Amino acid sequence: MRLRGQYNKSIHCKLIFHSAFIRYILLILALQLITAFPITMNNKGDKRGSSCFCSSCDDDENTTTPNNKSIDRAQTTINGTSLLDQQPTVFLVTPSSSQRRPLTRKPLTDHQAISSLLHDTIQYDTSSSQKRETFLSWEDYFMSIAELSARRSKDPETPSGACLVHDQRVIAIGYNGFPMHCSDDVLPWQQTTKDHWLHGPSPYVVHAVANAVLNRRVPHKRGPGTILYTRHFPCHECAKVIAQTSDITTVVYALSTTCGSDPDSEKASRIMLQLAGVHVEQHVPSTPLVEIDFRTALNPTEQEEIQPVPPLSSDRKAEHVELMQREAGYHFIQSHKRRRNVLTWDDYFMALAFLTAQRSKDPNTTVGACIVDSRRHIVGLGYNGFPAGCSDDVLPWHRQGASALHTKYMYVCHAEVNAILNAQESCEGATIYVALFPCHACAQYIIQSRIAKVVYASDQYHDTESARASRILLQMAGVELQQYRPSQWNWTLPLGSDAMMI
Repeated sequence: MRLRGQYNKSIHCKLIFHSAFIRYILLILALQLITAFPITMNNKGDKRGSSCFCSSCDDDENTTTPNNKSIDRAQTTINGTSLLDQQPTVFLVTPSSSQRRPLTRKPLTDHQAISSLLHDTIQYDTSSSQKRETFLSWEDYFMSIAELSARRSKDPETPSGACLVHDQRVIAIGYNGFPMHCSDDVLPWQQTTKDHWLHGPSPYVVHAVANAVLNRRVPHKRGPGTILYTRHFPCHECAKVIAQTSDITTVVYALSTTCGSDPDSEKASRIMLQLAGVHVEQHVPSTPLVEIDFRTALNPTEQEEIQPVPPLSSDRKAEHVELMQREAGYHFIQSHKRRRNVLTWDDYFMALAFLTAQRSKDPNTTVGACIVDSRRHIVGLGYNGFPAGCSDDVLPWHRQGASALHTKYMYVCHAEVNAILNAQESCEGATIYVALFPCHACAQYIIQSRIAKVVYASDQYHDTESARASRILLQMAGVELQQYRPSQWNWTLPLGSDAMMI
């Protein structure tokens, strides 16, 4: 039998033990907190936590402890040992997403500051840097893409093209034509029977604007600011697509007529675009014509060896003729053919590469690249130039200089690399079209991005060590190599009101 006094003594001992244990745990936690957030001195004598992410600590250099009182040494002393005299254990503390400040790049734009940077770092006189001044403006470049895309259309009367741009990057291209796998040679391109709707192109043609929107690889996932460049003013059907595509905020057109030349369609389009808050403007070109000449990438020997090759065609014409007769009562008329002077796919993609090269500021060598996926969708475009934010007016464009730092080679990004980095999606299995055979560095990017095929216009640096290394890498990696054979040497793209000429 236990006495009451003995029972109370037992409880008292347990309470003392638990209290001591809790104090020990709290002491350990306090030590960990102090060492995880060590007190540091700045050059003003203020004491701050080195892992503090609050704006007041960073922005106000005169911030001190409350009431401007210094921290009492006794407050940082444990067991008679001052923590301020010790080297604390360093713990890597990662701030949470709510604590971490978003960082934004701020490129150096002041011309004098850039000049001073180059002079002080590499003793380079920026006044000697001469970029190419005849490069295409962004506006002319994007409208030229729409105009070039119209060259893919088989419409003999109103070929049209469109180009979608976001943040100065082409995200989709389209031209007017029949849907995929539907015969361009059998379906009617002209209204053959006045009272028979099925005997004309209207039921079958997909407009350029609709094709461009449908060709987007990442639809409806971009913020506002997408610009549509189109050859013709959008018709009412295209206006519906534009209004429903919420990120398109601006339409730039070359010709004031719609693709169908219907006044009512144009009026309905203007009403819808205005109600939807879409800004509309007509393109004013800075140059009347844009020339694309594939021979500019070839040396004289290559120009003699490479001759234009007429395109080959293969189709299921007989099968489609029978289908039209059965379903539409339409008898194929040989005279109502599609437009014949049409860019082949290879011509189109290589022309895009050459057109993109005209954006380059390099006064010696302009190169463009175009990446295309297996479905013939544009994945990425690029040209040779300095990295984003690095001034074209100050960095050297020279091939030779007092040192390697005074030449362009240390700074220029090649067209292939820029096209890969600008890609809207994975390049796996894609084909890259480029003016010059890739160098060894570009070959590395091509292989690592899993591009399957390289189509190049010129191999004039075939015997250089860089080209040899490139061939070794590309062939080891199983990348298919093909030299381009054009169907014709050059294409002319009229801009503005002259765009009627195709």
